[in-house]
Amino acid sequence: MSLEFLRNAHEDKVALVVLGGPSAQYWKNIKADVIIGVNGVNDKIKDLDYWLCTENMAYPSQHIDERRYQTIMEMFNRTGADCRLVNSKSVKFLKNKENVIAIDRIGVEKEDLHLYSFRRFEEGLINGSLLKSQGMRGAVRVGTVALQAIHLAGILGCAEVHTIGFDLFFQDKHHWYEYPIYEETRFFTEDMFIDYNGIRTMWFWLETADYMKIAEDVMIRDGLDWTDHSHGLLKKEELRAASKIKMCFYGETIIGKKEYEEHRQFCEVCE
Repeated sequence: MSLEFLRNAHEDKVALVVLGGPSAQYWKNIKADVIIGVNGVNDKIKDLDYWLCTENMAYPSQHIDERRYQTIMEMFNRTGADCRLVNSKSVKFLKNKENVIAIDRIGVEKEDLHLYSFRRFEEGLINGSLLKSQGMRGAVRVGTVALQAIHLAGILGCAEVHTIGFDLFFQDKHHWYEYPIYEETRFFTEDMFIDYNGIRTMWFWLETADYMKIAEDVMIRDGLDWTDHSHGLLKKEELRAASKIKMCFYGETIIGKKEYEEHRQFCEVCE
C-alpha cells in the first residue's frame, strides 16, 4: 500500500496531531475526526487512526543492548494504530508489518517551500531546512516529525489540523511519554542547548519555529487551517497558529484574547 492510497481519505474532516511534548496530556480536550500520533504517543493512545515514525531506525536497531535504544525499538514495534507510516529504510526492522505504509522524507529549504504543497505527496513527506546552528553531529533537518504529520493531514484531505505536544522547550518532563531524555549523545553536543526568552530550549527547535512561520503561510494557501494548542515556543515566537486558542494547563480551553485575559485573573497557572 502507498500513501497515494490515502489521498482525501478524510476530506473536509478535522485532524488532531498528538506530539511528544508535555502539553499532549490534554489531547482529549480537542475534538477531532482523525487522530494522528507520532513516536512514543503510541504508548499513551493505543487506538490511533494513524501512527507516524519518520526516523531511520538503523542505528537504534544495531544498539539494542543500550537501554536508550532498547526503549526506542520497543516504541517502534508497538502495534494498535489502524495504519502505521514508517520510514522506508526502517520497515525491515519491524517485527509485525501489517497495516504498514513505507514513506520517505524530502528535504525542502525554507526559500523553496512555496514550490510544494501540503495537499500533495511527491518524493516524500516534507522535511525542513538543513540546521544552520551548531550543536549537532552531522547534517540534520529542522521541522521535527510534526511537520510530516501536518503534511499527512493535508494529504488525507482534512480541512483543519490541530497540534498539541508541539512544545519545543524543556519542562519538568521532556516528553509526555516514557522516552530517553535529550542530552549530549552521538547526535547532540552541549552547544545545542540554549536559554532563550525565559525558557530552556535547543537551536534545533528555534530553527524549527522559524521554519513553521513559512510553513503556515503555505498551509493557508493550500486551504489547510492549522491551530496549535501546545502553549510553547511557537506561541512565544508569535506564530498565528499558536495564537488562535489559549489553553490553560489545567485543561481548560479559552477561545479569544478577551476571554483569555479574563481567565488569567483567577488562574494561578496562566498568570
